[in-house]
Amino acid sequence: MHGPALVSEALGLICRDWRLLGLQALVVGLTLAVFALAAWPAFWGYNNLLTWLLDWLGEGWLQDWLGAGLRWSFVVIYLVLLLVLFTPVCILLSLPFLDLVAERVQVLRTGSRAGARWLPATLTGLHFGLRSLAWRLVCCLPALPLLLVPVLGAVLWYVINAWFTAGDFHDIYMARQSWTHTQRSTWWRTRRSYRLGYGSLIQFLLLIPVINLFIPVLATVAATLALL
Repeated sequence: MHGPALVSEALGLICRDWRLLGLQALVVGLTLAVFALAAWPAFWGYNNLLTWLLDWLGEGWLQDWLGAGLRWSFVVIYLVLLLVLFTPVCILLSLPFLDLVAERVQVLRTGSRAGARWLPATLTGLHFGLRSLAWRLVCCLPALPLLLVPVLGAVLWYVINAWFTAGDFHDIYMARQSWTHTQRSTWWRTRRSYRLGYGSLIQFLLLIPVINLFIPVLATVAATLALL
């Protein structure tokens, strides 16, 4: 089954099950709370630093030019960090709930709860997630200058993040079933086109404000359906 069909089936499953809807609400609330708490100190600290620097420079063309440049740089840095970190951070923070999402989908589809217990599955998922985040940063940060290349840089960055995004959401159910690194690699080896297609679709949805808050649960359901 391809990415769009999986996402469509996942959406229908969520809408029909009150437990999945409840977990959706918990994940959205947690994501909003954490990012609000993280964004405010960052904005406040940057604004104070910028004010101090511009006051130190004094009035003149340098203050105007540098002030505009630093404000735009903040926006660019924020968008880059959001693109790279939003998905893995959301998954890591919501992992206890996303494991319950994967379990609920398994029960609805197979009638079985077979798999690791909640805490071991969550810890294994945390290990998978941190490892994936490290590799994502290793691949993305060296490619950062390529963003200056029109079209090519943006496409390359999008593909890199889509690739890791697909792996992150499938890792939730794989962790629940205690898959080893070898088992995961073997499963993905024959599904590269599926991984890129699924990851590209989910990554696109994650770039849409507001809608992206609902995507972690939707993507987890879709990934679990693909693995069952």
